[in-house]
Amino acid sequence: MAVFKPLLLPCLLWVLVGCESLGYLTQAAGGQLRLLSARQPVDRLIANAQTPAELKAQLSLAKEILLFAETDLGLKQGKSYHHYVALPDRYVLWNVFVAEAYSVSPVQSCFPIAGCVPYRGYFRKEKALAYAAKKERAGLDTFVSGVAGYSTLGWLPDPLLSSFFRRSDAALAGLLFHELAHRLIYLPGDSQLNESFATVVEQRGVCLWLKSQQRKEEFARWYQEYLLRLRFSRFINKWKERLDAGYGSTQDEAVLASEKRRLFAEMKADYRLQGWPDKRYDVLIDQLNNASLGAFLTYFEQVEPLYQLLTQQNYSLPKFYDSFKALTQLKPEARRVRLKELAASVNNQDEANQSDDCRPD
Repeated sequence: MAVFKPLLLPCLLWVLVGCESLGYLTQAAGGQLRLLSARQPVDRLIANAQTPAELKAQLSLAKEILLFAETDLGLKQGKSYHHYVALPDRYVLWNVFVAEAYSVSPVQSCFPIAGCVPYRGYFRKEKALAYAAKKERAGLDTFVSGVAGYSTLGWLPDPLLSSFFRRSDAALAGLLFHELAHRLIYLPGDSQLNESFATVVEQRGVCLWLKSQQRKEEFARWYQEYLLRLRFSRFINKWKERLDAGYGSTQDEAVLASEKRRLFAEMKADYRLQGWPDKRYDVLIDQLNNASLGAFLTYFEQVEPLYQLLTQQNYSLPKFYDSFKALTQLKPEARRVRLKELAASVNNQDEANQSDDCRPD
């Protein structure tokens, strides 16, 4: 087990989830310490005859994906993912998103290193639910979401978690590419840009990995899932604009409450009329409120503009990384202008154009 300075842990936890109280810091520190103490070396597990064959295969696959990430995507794992932790639960964290009654922008919590983040993460579900209930009593919207993995941005050696393997091979690759992207470039205080960047790297990485493996059937399934996520993202962005307009139309509390009910009812009806091929987004719609919308938008609102940036670099990931890094170095207003320019250049009518060569043969 790696040795680290205990007094440094509170600062490192700000990277992970932040802390506003001693109790919150205590649960975060305790959760991270439990992970560190439960780690087992991956190579030793693979070599051990007592390790279940299924786990050996999963860990071996993860190693292959991580090697591809480094050699083909320019994503280095460093000291992370050389250990494995079997979790007692399905998720490692539960994130709580909070939004004001008449805003789809999540309430930000600001800390050193990580800057402002739009959620608070808890290692125990009951604590996340208790925090959400407290905010709901204060009249705020909340959304609680299980988290399969996270990145400490290289400050700690992140392990492979059993929660990683409750998914398809393509989804496992996507998760690893996503978290490694955070280690590569991270702009403190702009979670939406960070998550959208990691999502673009994830999408491109999975495309290239599946093609390199010649997994044609899996590639076809992944591509359909990609188009579905793109379609849903556009659906959410359309309604975000309508909600922003409605919330900004008046300051009368009674009128705003009525407008919110009307818009959400219309949004749910619109969703049901769309004819979605499966129910993967039903949970978000069933729990529809400002916080659930803010959670989704945190990860996907800027994906298409950033994918357009990748397109402008002829889909070269090294050039995309350089362009994105240059984007993060702009002042906030200049960055917003550039993102709007990229969004305006997206062809919203042709979904296939957004995936270039990432299409089934």
